[in-house]
Formats: sequence, C-alpha cells, structure tokens
Amino acid sequence: MRLFLHLVLSVCIFFGSLWGLLIIWGNLSRPDTYVQLTVLKRGGDVRAPLVSQISLMPPDSEIRHDVQTGNGKISSTYQINGYGLRESDNGNAAKKSHLLLSGCSFIFGDELPLEETVSDILGKVHPEMNVRNLGFHGGGLNTALRMFELIPLREIAPEEKGIFIYNFIHLHYSRFFFHPSYLSWAPPLHPAYKFRDGELISSGHLRDYFMYQMVSSLPSKLIHFLRNAKQGVDYPDNQIDEFADGVFLLKKRYLRIYPKGRFIWLIDPQFPLPDWMEKKLRERAIMRGIELVDGRIDFKHHLKTTGTKRESYHIQHDLHPNGRFNRYFAQWISSSLLSQ
Repeated sequence: MRLFLHLVLSVCIFFGSLWGLLIIWGNLSRPDTYVQLTVLKRGGDVRAPLVSQISLMPPDSEIRHDVQTGNGKISSTYQINGYGLRESDNGNAAKKSHLLLSGCSFIFGDELPLEETVSDILGKVHPEMNVRNLGFHGGGLNTALRMFELIPLREIAPEEKGIFIYNFIHLHYSRFFFHPSYLSWAPPLHPAYKFRDGELISSGHLRDYFMYQMVSSLPSKLIHFLRNAKQGVDYPDNQIDEFADGVFLLKKRYLRIYPKGRFIWLIDPQFPLPDWMEKKLRERAIMRGIELVDGRIDFKHHLKTTGTKRESYHIQHDLHPNGRFNRYFAQWISSSLLSQ
C-alpha cells in the first residue's frame, strides 16, 4: 500500500512539474508584446518638473505610445500639458466647481484619442465644471498620493467646491504592494509607501528596493513572463486594511486643499472584481468614513437591458476601456454622481 501511494505521489509530481514547465514555456514563447513611449516634442512651459517621478510622460510634451500585440502595432499620440497631465479643454470661462478624475491608464485614456477619454467627454457635457484628467499611465494609489506633493492642484483647479473621484481597479493592489508583474515594467522612480506605527509614510522609490533591482536584472524573456503572470486578488486582511488607510490618506489630502469638496472611492464599472472583495472594501470604507461607490452594479444592469456583451466595451487585446465604454461611463457619472 505504501509503495502504491509513493508511486501515485511520484506520478502526480512528475505531471505537475511537466504542466508547470509547459505553462512557462508557453508564456516565454508567446509573440512578444511591448509598450513603448517616445517623446516627439518638448516645450518649455513646465509647471511641475518633478511630476516625472510618477509619470513616464514629461511635462509639456507630445508623446507617441506604441503597443505591439500579436495582431500588429497600435500607435497613439498624446498631448501632455505643463503639469504632466493629459491635456483636455472644456473652455476658458470661469467654472462653478471642479471634477478631478484620478486613477491609472483607464482614466488617462491609453490608446484612445483625446475626444474618447472620459474626462474630455464629461468636460463637454458639463462646461460649467473644470474637469481634469489626473490619471497616469501605470498609476494607482501610490501615484495618486504622490501627485499631491508634485502638482499644484490649486493652479489647475482653483474652484472651492468640487468632486474628487479615485477610480479603482484591483491591479492597484499589486502596484501598491510590489507584485512581481508590476515590478517587471514599473518606472524606477515610481513612489513607494510603507506603514509605520499605523501611519502611511513615503519610503523612497522602487529603484531603492532589492526586489525591484532583482526583477529588473532578470533576462528579458523572464521579465516578459513575469509581466504576463496572472495577478490574483486573494489579499490578506492586513493588506486590505493598509490599502484602505491609503485611500483615507488620499481623501484627507484632497479635503485639506478643498474643505468644501466631496471625495469618492469608485470601483471601476467594467474591470473584474469578486463580490467578496467588494464586501471587504466596503467594510473598510465605512469604518473610515469614505464614500465608496460600486460602479459594477449599474454596468451589469446596462449590459443586461441592452443585450450587449462586456467585450464590446474594452480594447480587444486588453481590458482598457474604449470610447464606447467611456461614453457610457461619462453618462453614468453625470447621472449617478454629479446629479446628487
């Protein structure tokens, strides 16, 4: 009997190892995908020179963004203003209030022309509001926190009243807690934070961390494998607590500048997130007095009532929102959040 169990165990180990090697080989042999940012033009009107610590796109520049996929190359061009933000224009007239949209490439509008970004659409729908795109390519909670130290928000949004929306996808966890798939492409100057005695404090940049140095020194094929590694959402409770504390700090930084403002932690409508994770986030948000809005609920209802598929609302080779989704998103923000 013991010999039989040893045999079964050996067979399982052999086939498990073989399966793991096949997965690694499959990832390493996939057609190369890459993202390349090229500075086409630079200007001299730099208003926030240190913003390059959280952005790969320098202030007052024109950027070409190339994405190589298995189906060919996609190129986009972005205009970056003197504050290091994606330029959008909803008129020069005095505004009654501001709308600051914070997040990652989903808000920035990766691979989209300006007129299909959610900030530009909202700016045209609400000319009375000063709508600003505070999304960063590859950003998340860490870049949103650091942004308050690098960009003079009062210059771009002088209005006393307004709304700050932090648009959350679960990949922001991996960026906050240094998942290897994030370290495989993260800019070396991206900010790092640690908790000490219950307080979230700045702890330098990613380049200062041994894990980042180790990952960045790997052969390119292994880095490519890490970049495509699946990122789970099974985070321990203490990390969820720390992330919620980070969002609370983001709220405090906003309200310190805009005491009459409103802060919203928004769960992105179309990016997958397990319901149990939403429940944990909501519990933490209630404990900290953060307004948490789950955009997935109305989006699921929208898909059901219109008979459309989720795949038609994002770019086909990845999950970045397309223009169709951003038109829905802008309309939903307008009716669900701005009408209150």
